[in-house]
Amino acid sequence: MNRFRLLPPTVDDFDTTIVRIGKSQMEKMGLHDGDTVKVTGMKSSGALCYSIDDDFKLPNDSDITYLSENPTILPSLRAGNFVGYNINRHGSGLIPVSVEKVYEGTRPASKVCLMSLNSGSDDESFARSKLDALIVCENDRLNFRDAVPQNNFGYHITCVEPSDYAQITKDTVIEFVKIKPDKISSFFSGPKLERLQDVIPIVYQETLNDVNVTIPSLEIFDTGIRFALYIKSDFEPSQTIQNGATSVVVTLEDDLGNLHELTNHGGGGSSSQNGFEYKHEFLGKPLHHDAKQITITLHEILIQERFPRESPGSVSRKPMRGTKEEYAKIDKFPAFVVISGPWTSTVQLN
Repeated sequence: MNRFRLLPPTVDDFDTTIVRIGKSQMEKMGLHDGDTVKVTGMKSSGALCYSIDDDFKLPNDSDITYLSENPTILPSLRAGNFVGYNINRHGSGLIPVSVEKVYEGTRPASKVCLMSLNSGSDDESFARSKLDALIVCENDRLNFRDAVPQNNFGYHITCVEPSDYAQITKDTVIEFVKIKPDKISSFFSGPKLERLQDVIPIVYQETLNDVNVTIPSLEIFDTGIRFALYIKSDFEPSQTIQNGATSVVVTLEDDLGNLHELTNHGGGGSSSQNGFEYKHEFLGKPLHHDAKQITITLHEILIQERFPRESPGSVSRKPMRGTKEEYAKIDKFPAFVVISGPWTSTVQLN
């Protein structure tokens, strides 16, 4: 599996489904400029892949500090904000992602269905003008931001024909479908859990790189699964860490080889110069009925320094949710601390 560190895009790639990786990595993977790839973080989405110089850097890139012993330094991948949003809806940036080729070149989409995320009426002509050349998958979201408020539109993709990872062209039929509130809600909150079937005690606990990780149990419902993950660490005075948001990179895989998408459903905690203590809760769709065991892996923990407030009383900036013009004005992204795992627990299913 080809693993990369997700970095912010160039300004020109901001509102796109383009990813860029180093030329040497492209050659190793047998990729050519314009090939369609599948990018997987917490979830998967599609992109057009183009090469970039191996040592390419942006002046505003985050400074990264690795606290682990012998950390794995991944090659970088820069992704347009549509890609980053669809593979990592709840976490911070700079997560590890995997990349695999889907097509040589691109496959045109014959039809794409869009469901509006706006409460008011939409300007369909505006949407059509923004869609050309995008690579799309079912359940992706496209959030168009503009300095003019009436040009802010969001769409949920409900179908792609003939298949996912197809490219919208001028010949693609665009169909606007009726809003379904349940579908909009599930994008962020994950499956609605109903009828608890079983609670499997895991009682997994392990300390690695000065971080204690605990997973108490796995709850199995008719409509999905749920588990909580607790992380805690106390740092030595000599260690440096930014006081900011702490996120985790977690995957779940069964013994059949299926990688299950997870939704980070929330949690809470705090971090400081002395350490952190957090709880994260994850939801997933129902497990395959033939699966006998699952493996939960915490790959790494990321702590991101917060963006400075622009003025007293203002909210911190969220650049990847802003406009292209706002993004271009960012002088420096907040620094990151990375603590590598993996912390791995294998659970036998009843």
